[in-house]
Amino acid sequence: MKLEKTPNHSPLAIAFTGPSGSGKTTLIEKLIPELSSMGVGVGAVKRSHHRIEVDHPGKDSYRFREAGANPVLLLSDDTLFYAEKLSLPLTLGEALAMFAGKVDLALVEGFKQEAALRFVFAPLADIQSKSLHYGNDVAGFIVETPAPPGTVTDDGLPVFCRDNPRALAQWIIRDILPEKKRN
Repeated sequence: MKLEKTPNHSPLAIAFTGPSGSGKTTLIEKLIPELSSMGVGVGAVKRSHHRIEVDHPGKDSYRFREAGANPVLLLSDDTLFYAEKLSLPLTLGEALAMFAGKVDLALVEGFKQEAALRFVFAPLADIQSKSLHYGNDVAGFIVETPAPPGTVTDDGLPVFCRDNPRALAQWIIRDILPEKKRN
């Protein structure tokens, strides 16, 4: 299955939120090849609250930035790194606009304060006891322990085990990606 690209539109985004160490990065890392093997072009966005350094002291691009160039582009025959000092943080929408026409789907880690279709990492017991309070943008839950296939909340939201990225990828293809984008 191969999806059409939409040249002027940002890709659909699915955000993953939860506590530090819950497995968000690992799940996204495993979802990328699963979705790619199903014909989906996948990008990834991670919100970091720490300083980001792509290059290191002594490297030319670092020296350019230290001299005051903003932005700086580091380019090889097959890779591009773009660094820009921002005066204000980008919104998720602004970040996704950079992917327009390049991918079908963006997997997002973080941005929990912005409206986005999202999966929340939570203990299965909290989901079953209804002790979680979540917004309307929650598409489902990710749990650490295996949940029986087809597990849903009382609200009908699916529950996936973080160690079964294939099941989540299949659900995303079947239930989230627009029909018109599928071949």
